Amino acid sequence: MWGKFIYEIGTTDGPEGLPFTPIESHEPPTFFSAVNGQKSLASIISLPSRMWGVDEQVKTIVERLEPGIHEFYPIEIRFPRGKVWPNPYYVLVFRQYFDSLVPEKCKDDALKVTEYSKKAISGRVFSKAKFGKAHLWRDRVFGEWMACISDELHDELDKAGLLLPKQYRMIEV
Repeated sequence: MWGKFIYEIGTTDGPEGLPFTPIESHEPPTFFSAVNGQKSLASIISLPSRMWGVDEQVKTIVERLEPGIHEFYPIEIRFPRGKVWPNPYYVLVFRQYFDSLVPEKCKDDALKVTEYSKKAISGRVFSKAKFGKAHLWRDRVFGEWMACISDELHDELDKAGLLLPKQYRMIEV
């Protein structure tokens, strides 16, 4: 159901699947129901089906660095007892995919798609020549399981003082 939001346009999620097409105006989710109430939210949050939710500051920074590339759809964050998060959030749809992984240079468990340890992620090697000047992308080997951000985007998010999920530096060649 949410394949259009996490997979590359034109790809399929299996040998018999139809290719994913662009998102139509009626398809984005309009709200997310959280199980527990929160006093604060990170600027980047996980939503169901490996989708990302981002706040206005992240959206602004990404759009400034990569105008018109990624898609953002407003989403309301709802909590128990009818509470709604007061600040805007957006579903972020990645629209850059590269074959930038250099498997022969990766270390140990780095090629396991669902391995998220610091050791595994830090052992992943990516080719700068393949992702070029991109700031936010997914590598085709890992697909929706991992997002990559440039050092420049990382620095911009850090400079803005945003509450962010844990990130690990990967090797660039």
